[in-house]
Amino acid sequence: MSLKLKNLPAILCTLFFLVSLPLHLNAQQADSTSRGFLPLGGFDSDGGFGAGLMFQQVVYNGVTEPYKRLIRIRGDASLVGNISFKSDYEKRQPSGKNIAVTFLGQRIARAFFFGTGSGTAFERPLWDAGFYDYERWYGFLSIERGIPLATEGSLVRSEFIYGIQSEFLHTTESDFNALYELRPDGFRGGWQNQFTAALHVDYRNSVFRPSDGYRLNVKVGAVQGLLINDFSSLNFKADVSHYLSFNVITDIVLATRFQMKQTVGKAPFFALQNLGGPDDLRGFPFERFHDYGAAFHNIELRTWLIKLPLWNMEWGGQLFFDGGWLYEHPGKIDFINEYHWSIGFGGISTFLTSDFLIRGDIGFSNEIWRISVGVGYLF
Repeated sequence: MSLKLKNLPAILCTLFFLVSLPLHLNAQQADSTSRGFLPLGGFDSDGGFGAGLMFQQVVYNGVTEPYKRLIRIRGDASLVGNISFKSDYEKRQPSGKNIAVTFLGQRIARAFFFGTGSGTAFERPLWDAGFYDYERWYGFLSIERGIPLATEGSLVRSEFIYGIQSEFLHTTESDFNALYELRPDGFRGGWQNQFTAALHVDYRNSVFRPSDGYRLNVKVGAVQGLLINDFSSLNFKADVSHYLSFNVITDIVLATRFQMKQTVGKAPFFALQNLGGPDDLRGFPFERFHDYGAAFHNIELRTWLIKLPLWNMEWGGQLFFDGGWLYEHPGKIDFINEYHWSIGFGGISTFLTSDFLIRGDIGFSNEIWRISVGVGYLF
């Protein structure tokens, strides 16, 4: 009963957002639908060998660009016991009042915790012995509504986005791991519910395969008593990406991203800012570093190499350089001594449609190397 009462405000907020959706759409031009369905199989450094399925459907319409509706569903499992299910739903309307819903549920048999702060040690004997490992169950739900601020033709170039976000973590106790030895705030798990607000500006020439333009997102999240959290805090994030294309023998895209994020107040360890893994510093273990603040960059050179008309298949590749810092607050950034970086390369391919992209990366850091698989470009 206590668990249900604890999350009653988040449930009521979720129902409010769902009920507030418009029940009817304006008359639109004829839709065209692109679908992709693909069985997945391969190797990931953290999950080992695994298999899964992915489905993507994109409904295009001349009145609502770049698309009218996006549905993406992915489920997979690995031999080490990892299980993951993720779904994304996005609906765009001629009025510009858009909605995006993301759900993620997963069990990770080997999540990692090395301590808090940029200077946490990585010792290979402890890594091999599994001392940094812990088992976790994780759930994430985000519901966001968009209000257009500026349009260009049928494209919404900037919008104000508000929403709610809920996270849940449960860890399995162990007598031999860093998490239960160091016992950071929230080491047993818990809930993190928050209201969010963001400014989103998008002047890219493509959502799925950008080669020109830029994208900016500034977001604030409030974790406080109304949502019955164990800790209260404010979260800030600023993310900017830029794309530039040129030709050297073949067409090449220089893609760059810089992100800063900061937590103010008190937060459980799993809600702190982190770096490491397939979403930022490829080549480091998943969530290698935890602290209240983080900043990082990604630099990629991207190109497409081969195209076959059969099943609309293309193959390309990317070279990347990732780097970043962890800190308690921006005044404590050690730009030289606590800069962590990795380099690597990867491949990307399409299947059935040019908007259905599967990516694989291999990253190398000064500690270890990692292989990761993802959907679409990293940014």
